[in-house]
Amino acid sequence: MSYSDWSIKFWQWFYGIPMSPPPHPGDDPTGAACTKSQGGPVWYLSGSSGSKQTRSCTVSYGKALLLTPIDVECSFAENPTLKTEGELRSCAKSDQDQVNSLKLIVDGVSLSNISKYRVASPIFNLTLPANNNLGLDPQVTESVSDGYWIILEPLPKGNHTIITSGAIIEPTGVYSFVSDVTWKINIK
Repeated sequence: MSYSDWSIKFWQWFYGIPMSPPPHPGDDPTGAACTKSQGGPVWYLSGSSGSKQTRSCTVSYGKALLLTPIDVECSFAENPTLKTEGELRSCAKSDQDQVNSLKLIVDGVSLSNISKYRVASPIFNLTLPANNNLGLDPQVTESVSDGYWIILEPLPKGNHTIITSGAIIEPTGVYSFVSDVTWKINIK
């Protein structure tokens, strides 16, 4: 599958998980939710919803890891004034065009040129269950995403540290949004 296909799978996973029982993977200060709805060959590691967090997670040996320093998704359900795919795409693109800080560090090694990992998805269906983390009525909506997506090949057994960080920083130096997660990963 392509990176854009995996970004769609990520958002369908992320929004397919109800808020109850807590925590949701996007609002998880410890990593307790890292195993929710995981399956298949790729394990999804969520960024934060605008804060700095340290999370611990045990991942099955042989799983690739999909992670993102920063990303956005725009849907008709969240943005009812938007009426076309082009408007959804503009919503997502304008957000990610403002990103001016990116970082990915795996076991002390920084990934360079993260900007080359920016991916925009095609339009896709997004199912919002009851008690979804957007606080919207259950529904199926159309969405697009834009962001920086990295798939790591399966890591060796043992302990690993992965730092993902992305931010939009105003010219005044004030953060308008930051996702900064340090993952303490145990591969078993």
